[in-house]
Amino acid sequence: MQKIPGFICLLFASGLAYGNDSTARIGTTGIELVKTDSIVMRKELLTISQREIKVEYDFYNQLDKPIETLIAFPMPVYGFDLGLSQYYINNGPIKNFTVFSDGVQQETQAHYKAWLNEREISAELAAAGLTREQMYITFADCKLDNELSCNIPDEKIEQLKKIGAYTNDWQENKVRYPLGAARVPDKYGPTWDVEQTLAWTQKFNPKKITTIVHTYQPLVGGIYNLPIENALLEENYQIQAASIAKDNTEACIDDAFKRAYNNKLNQLKQAGAKNVMVMLNDVEYVLGTGRNWSGPIQDFTLRIKKENKDQLISLCFPGKPLRVDPLTLEFKHKNFVPQDKLVVYFYSFIVK
Repeated sequence: MQKIPGFICLLFASGLAYGNDSTARIGTTGIELVKTDSIVMRKELLTISQREIKVEYDFYNQLDKPIETLIAFPMPVYGFDLGLSQYYINNGPIKNFTVFSDGVQQETQAHYKAWLNEREISAELAAAGLTREQMYITFADCKLDNELSCNIPDEKIEQLKKIGAYTNDWQENKVRYPLGAARVPDKYGPTWDVEQTLAWTQKFNPKKITTIVHTYQPLVGGIYNLPIENALLEENYQIQAASIAKDNTEACIDDAFKRAYNNKLNQLKQAGAKNVMVMLNDVEYVLGTGRNWSGPIQDFTLRIKKENKDQLISLCFPGKPLRVDPLTLEFKHKNFVPQDKLVVYFYSFIVK
């Protein structure tokens, strides 16, 4: 492995932030994450790509007796976003999550909570007459024709409006209207977000290592820009596309990244490209629940896998990565205290 040169990707945040599976219990409001002082996370290997997230853990039970506990794996929240998520997969729960404990597949249960402006409204949605599927599952049923329909009856929509969970206000809802649509729709849709947590019962034998592995296809956000169009290449287009991540505190876009990005555009233009589309995809992973185990993660490895060698990547994460191969970057930490979440941005350059 060799150290990756600075122009390939961003300079990363130098300060340690504070991830993953957590011990849990079923409380009065659903699943609640709890902390344990008895089980240590000896090792974690987290591999992130646009196609798959795979996590491999080694846990050690420090006690002289077995521990049986509920294990919870929280997913990034999802919700309805007119004009964006209806064209992608980020409007529904994870469906292909698999978990193995010491090589044996475990059955998981899904738990959901509905949130509106950091306030849980699951009970209020139920009181408004929504079914469990309408509350948590079927944002994908929201379709735009002459007006937006989410398979929710009008009388229930009126109840939702009273608690702020459904809106007709275009600016307030900050939705993106689809290109080429004939007119502004009469309804804009649900405003709440859904938190999904998958859980299973796990036994940790005394003074033994338990290996847990789980994989799933992540929710992948997407947006594009056209910095080269009809042979036009201007500085403001470059900066706009390179800075498209909504929050630079989670993307850490810096001058080194912008130089790499602009160099790529110039190379394509000089090679004769008339139209180039820059596709930005992002993958989010919840790290912070890893702080619920005893002590820090003793041996932590993060691997980022690119789709192709020309793809650029940005993320906020401590340390300098190593290049494992042309498609794989790797960070390694001992006694690691993870940050709350990680968002990886993948930039692809498509010549049209």
